[in-house]
Amino acid sequence: MRILLVISFFISASALACPNLAGNYRSCVSQTNQEIQPSLSITQNIVSGVVVYNVTSTDTQTNETLVETYKADGKLVTASQTDPETGDTMRISTTVSCPTQKALKIKLSVLFNETMVSDIATTVSKNADTLTINTKGTTMGENIDDVVVCN
Repeated sequence: MRILLVISFFISASALACPNLAGNYRSCVSQTNQEIQPSLSITQNIVSGVVVYNVTSTDTQTNETLVETYKADGKLVTASQTDPETGDTMRISTTVSCPTQKALKIKLSVLFNETMVSDIATTVSKNADTLTINTKGTTMGENIDDVVVCN
C-alpha cells in the first residue's frame, strides 16, 4: 500500500510540474507581424505520468490543419530522413520539458547534411485565457526573436 502511495505521488508531482495550456485560441498576433496560423487548439493528457500536449493549428485562409504532439518528459527525441536520390540527410532533434509549473519549453534543432540550419527555443505559458509563445534562436542564418499572443 505504501509503495502505491509513493508511486502515485511521483506521477502526480510530475503531472503537476507542467502548466495547463489547454484551450481554443481563435486569435493570435505576432509582435513582429510575421504570418502565423491564427487558430490554435491545445489539449493535454497525462500518459504514464507524463504530460502530453496535442496542438492543432489551422490556417483560416487555406483551412490547412497541422497536428503536433509534444511529450513533456525532458528526453531528447531525434528523427532522421535521407533523400534516396541525393543522399542528403536531415536530422531533427527535439526536447520538451516543463522547467516550471508556468512554462513549457520546446528546444528544436535541425541539421541538414550535419550542418546546423535551425536552433530554436520556444517557451509557452498561459495567464488566464491568454497563451503566450516566446520563440528565440536562428533558422537558415536568420535570427528569430518573436512573441505570439493568442486569445
